[in-house]
Amino acid sequence: MASPESATSQPAAPSENSEHQIWVPRAILSRLGVCRAVSALLLGVSLALLAGCMGLSGQSGGGSGASSPTPNPGPTPTPTPTPVNPTATITVNPTSVQQGDKVTVSWQTQNATSVALTQNGTSVPLDGNPLSSPGMQFTLNTIGITTFTLTAISRSISASARPIHAVRTCI
Repeated sequence: MASPESATSQPAAPSENSEHQIWVPRAILSRLGVCRAVSALLLGVSLALLAGCMGLSGQSGGGSGASSPTPNPGPTPTPTPTPVNPTATITVNPTSVQQGDKVTVSWQTQNATSVALTQNGTSVPLDGNPLSSPGMQFTLNTIGITTFTLTAISRSISASARPIHAVRTCI
């Protein structure tokens, strides 16, 4: 058996050289380290992309517990305004006349699309169906009460305003 001095002082064969035995594993480890670093980087990028895509779509990757994506509500529709009842006011001047005298009937409406005027229940023709009138003149030949009714009608609802005004005709 050789003495310990002879073992350390004798050159060893290249396969037994401890420096070569350490260097080969370091090269392999070094190459494996680069491969691991690249693999880790690719895995990290892939996970980041996957997490980003899941966050954008709102999906969790399947299974029975997957949540459905939140629907895009889009623009909020404009609410339809509540229809307003039509209103009408009618005025007859003077309110008492002698037989054969004239009276002036005038009116105003709001929220109406058309009007109708009657005298004692008989329709009075109106030029162009005016929604307001500064005055229409009527000659009253009948003795007694003459009733004028103005009806304001709205297209959006069926309600109507029917103010009635009575005029007394004397002898």
